[in-house]
Amino acid sequence: MFNKLLKTSVLIFISLFLVLPNSVFAGRAEGGQVDQFDIQPRTAGASETIRVTLGITLFGEEVRDYCGITTSTLYWEVYEETPAGKNYLPSSIGNASFGQFINGVSKDFSFSSTLSPVPAGATSRQFYATIYCQRYLGIDRKDISTSSPVVLAAGGGSGTGTCNNNGTCDAGETSATCRDCPIVPGATQSFQFSLDNPLEADNFLELIDVLATWLFNLSIPIVVVMIVYAGVMFLTSRGEPAKVTKARQILLYAVVGFAIILIGKGFITLIESILNLGANP
Repeated sequence: MFNKLLKTSVLIFISLFLVLPNSVFAGRAEGGQVDQFDIQPRTAGASETIRVTLGITLFGEEVRDYCGITTSTLYWEVYEETPAGKNYLPSSIGNASFGQFINGVSKDFSFSSTLSPVPAGATSRQFYATIYCQRYLGIDRKDISTSSPVVLAAGGGSGTGTCNNNGTCDAGETSATCRDCPIVPGATQSFQFSLDNPLEADNFLELIDVLATWLFNLSIPIVVVMIVYAGVMFLTSRGEPAKVTKARQILLYAVVGFAIILIGKGFITLIESILNLGANP
């Protein structure tokens, strides 16, 4: 009886490791989309304030299949595509847990920012918004969706707060809004500062989900070590009943413990789905 239970547990454990990666790679790009993206005004000059409209929609089952069950955070970024690479706007990188979204309903992440100087020789500026997830303990970035470009006129803007980037501090330009102007000692300076929530949770349910994900990620290497340790004990037991029994117990506890953690992770997802049933589509 014990041998059958042990063999069944080992088969379940092996199946989980074989099946889970396949479900991740078989995910669909429709797990989410940038459904709203705009920048106003379209003629803003360097260092002028702009309003970025950003709306994101996630589809619960698809995004979890695509990003993996160990992932519970969505990341987004707004950037300008330049010959030198991506040029990020201030406050243009953020994240949110999957639990903050209602399945299939757009969530607003709009924000205000300022434009950087116009790239040399540019006649227009193209901005994009991308959403992505990080799989396998955050070491594998997987893009989900990228918006169509928003095109701004290069060198636009007029009036106080503009910056024509001609190397001279002209009338209407200040050190707070233009890099051409030197900083005046004693003058008031404005700086943007933000402190991200390290737990990435806005309520108790999201906190439980974050902790469960952390526990799941931590358990994987521990389970592998325990199985290897049990295998070594089997090989070195030389038929001694005490060592064989201890090795069986270690293997059984490792597999059962990991199965319980998997069930707990799925239970949290089930609760989130039940709570979202009453949400308006």
